[in-house]
Amino acid sequence: MFWVLFVAVACASLSFLLCTGVLTGRLVSPYSIPGERSLHGRPVARGGGLGIAAGVLFGAVVLIPQWQIPLALTLMWMVSAWDDWSDASPTLRLAVHSLSAMLVVAAWGEGGLSTIVAIPLIIVVIWSVNLFNFIDGVDGVAASAAIIGGTALATIAVFLPGTDAARPASMALIGSAVVVAASALGFLPMNLPPARLFMGDGGSTVLGLALAAVSIKGVADGVWQAAVPLAIFMPLWADATYTLVRRLLRGHNPLRPHREHLYQRLTLAGLGHRGVLFWIVGWMLLSIAVAGLVRSLAVPLATAAVTAYAAFYVVLTEWTLRRQPNLLMNPRAFLALLYDVAAAASAWALLFWARFNFNIDGAEFTAGDVARSLAFVVPVHALVFVGLGLYEGLWRFASMADLRRIVLGAFVAAASTAVLFVIVRPDSFIWPRSVLLLQPALLILLMGGARFAYRSWKEHRLYGLAAAQGEPVLVLGAGAAGARLVSELSRSDTWQVVALLDDDMTKVGARVHDTPVVGRLAQAEDVARRFGARHAIIAMPNTTHEARRRAVEIAASAGLSVLTVPSYDELLSEESPLAKLRAIELEDLLGRDPVVLDNPGLASWISGRTVLVTGAGGSIGTELCNQVARFHPGRLVMVDISEFASHVVGEHIATKLPRERIEVYVGNARNRERMLEIFERERPHIVFHAAAYKHVPLTETVNAWEAVRNNVLGTLVAAECARAVAAEKFVLISTDKAVRPSSIMGASKRLAELAIMSLPETPTKFVGVRFGNVLGSNGSVIPKFREQIASGGPVTVTHPEMTRYFMSIPEAAQLVLQAGLMGHPQSLFVLDMGRPVLIVELARELIRLARGSTNAIPIVYTGLRPGEKMHEELTGDGEQFLPTAHAKVRRVVASLEAAIDIDELLRWLDQPSPYDVRAELKRWVIDFSPPAPPAALSTILPPQPA
Repeated sequence: MFWVLFVAVACASLSFLLCTGVLTGRLVSPYSIPGERSLHGRPVARGGGLGIAAGVLFGAVVLIPQWQIPLALTLMWMVSAWDDWSDASPTLRLAVHSLSAMLVVAAWGEGGLSTIVAIPLIIVVIWSVNLFNFIDGVDGVAASAAIIGGTALATIAVFLPGTDAARPASMALIGSAVVVAASALGFLPMNLPPARLFMGDGGSTVLGLALAAVSIKGVADGVWQAAVPLAIFMPLWADATYTLVRRLLRGHNPLRPHREHLYQRLTLAGLGHRGVLFWIVGWMLLSIAVAGLVRSLAVPLATAAVTAYAAFYVVLTEWTLRRQPNLLMNPRAFLALLYDVAAAASAWALLFWARFNFNIDGAEFTAGDVARSLAFVVPVHALVFVGLGLYEGLWRFASMADLRRIVLGAFVAAASTAVLFVIVRPDSFIWPRSVLLLQPALLILLMGGARFAYRSWKEHRLYGLAAAQGEPVLVLGAGAAGARLVSELSRSDTWQVVALLDDDMTKVGARVHDTPVVGRLAQAEDVARRFGARHAIIAMPNTTHEARRRAVEIAASAGLSVLTVPSYDELLSEESPLAKLRAIELEDLLGRDPVVLDNPGLASWISGRTVLVTGAGGSIGTELCNQVARFHPGRLVMVDISEFASHVVGEHIATKLPRERIEVYVGNARNRERMLEIFERERPHIVFHAAAYKHVPLTETVNAWEAVRNNVLGTLVAAECARAVAAEKFVLISTDKAVRPSSIMGASKRLAELAIMSLPETPTKFVGVRFGNVLGSNGSVIPKFREQIASGGPVTVTHPEMTRYFMSIPEAAQLVLQAGLMGHPQSLFVLDMGRPVLIVELARELIRLARGSTNAIPIVYTGLRPGEKMHEELTGDGEQFLPTAHAKVRRVVASLEAAIDIDELLRWLDQPSPYDVRAELKRWVIDFSPPAPPAALSTILPPQPA
């Protein structure tokens, strides 16, 4: 034994020195790639195979008398090294692999092998070589598998020799297996994630060939059964064989590169190299236990054990990766499965034992009865638990939903076990019915109790001390949102909820997650003083905006810093509400009641269909894409003139829809050829036209004709393209500035409305939707006010009496979809925009929110800008509203209007810029009346009191 160990240590040392030499530059390896870098940013060196091959060859020369084995290893290394350096052809590599396999079989196969036996052995050797080659793609996996496999073979040869006659042969096998493991061990430290050195084919194929040769020799000399090495390397055999068969059935070329092996799918799913290494190594360690069992079983039972193990591996990895990926991606989930299976077995065995009065030696009861029954119980429970999704969550966040699944799983598994017993009728053991009835209750206690005990321990350890150190805070609102918020804040080291307030007197005096509801909202100042709180969180997302505004005013008057939870839907989403807390914004105070959409109708209209949005990179366009994505369109096509905006919206929507279902085009809506190319390629069913120039002052002078052509010609081109591909509906996004317009922008949008209403009704239905300003859109007044406040002021307002209608971007986009759904041909809709808001009041609210007082920053009045109106209107001359099925969408009915001659309009739009754009535009839009520009006020008025 001494010389065997000495050779092993020498081989390991040689391998380590050679691998280290490649890294330090003291040994120039032909397999170092100058200038190439790995994913980790390190220079790529592929000299690991040289060290491993040298160690294995050195050991083979010393330990093995047959010349065929060193020759086979040398040939294998040569063609693999060639492939590392310059990509040898698959045919050449397969030919050398076959020759090497023949040499191994000839040297170590039984004498006089028939062709029927020799050919399968050659195929087995070739396949074994490729088992190691395909796992070389993950740091440390191939080397670790060689170490584990070689050590396992050596251990079985030492402790479980087949016969006395096999002992001399087993000594040589021990040395050979140790040499392989030691050679890989010298390389492993530099190949663990993140790898500093890569093995390459020159190392992995040599390892595979050496271990295949050792395995065949052991079988030929009677040291172990053929099933033993098969069981040891079963994770590799099962994955590679199943992958090959699946690819062949799909008609794939087996010689082409692919990413369908388990380790590749796990890596692509996000597990990472280190996780994949642990996963495969863990399965190999489990397979060693199976190999030890196989060694002591008869040949038929050993074969059955290996087959069952392979089938279990394939089913678990393939089915689980598709249906329950958390079991593979999260090792804790797999440990949870093992615990639950053990709990099911323990509960069954304990009740079985109790049923016979704890008398193991009773005549009616033997340990074999329990073992045979568990062969049915354990697989059934494992399949039921995984199928019901018990491992999608984490024990740390165990909840009543998990308990419900546990209860369901326990009873379904018990019923399935009973049915299986009835079908199979295993008369060789007793299966008392009382055990079937009582086992689910005990199992629920074991599974549920463990989860909630772990959660309690984890939360106490993580948050028990931190909660007492947080900042005291009041929560305004004791409903479902407030309750969940209190639960989440209990884990925070930033906040400590000391009390809740709610105007519902039935809740006052109750406790929410052990936190008292001490009074009404109006008592906030007294409660804050009593508990020493300086902050309040508004948790009232399902109330009206008036109620939320009142809560903010009460908290502000109490001197509290106010935070809020933005919306009810966001609060009840999967993400923690703690992450959504933010300061009160103007949108919360001017917000509107939630929009109730016809979700079934919109889903039926949009789901599975192609939707095209022009101007997709703008504020409204982006939100339209967001809302459309909610209803799972078959394809969402986004068009914008800005390359940057197109990129941004495309990346954003890719987080909501699969990339194969979205497309982003850069194009100008006025370019007929480009738009027709897009429409004919995508053939949309629904078109939302949001592309427009909308900034009033910018479009009043030198950009006036450009604005008219963009807003009118762009609309006509997009509408004609929609008709050309027989789109079902075309929805124009218009504006309230189109009503009795006073600006170029408003008049151009009104002309666009008139133009689409003059188009033929078939095959496309044309719909227009008007709404006012949206809060926070690109270029709107609110971002401008915020910038002025941040820079210290002053805040510029055009006129103290100017008003505007406001609505949020999501509300506007949602109602556009609703109007598009209900729109009849040539329909014009106006969204309910609530009451007009004084711009100066809006500025004061922003100053108060930012600085605590409206007097903190002065307001400057600059006068109306060209084209601006003091007050926007909702209906024009001869127009009136008709109600629709939706309370916030109204249809505009106008007196009889003369249809526009589209051909004449197009000729006008195609001409050079007219001398007087306003005069020309008034010919088309008869109620266009730009006001005379007023004198600028340019007076700094004293701030009004808060």
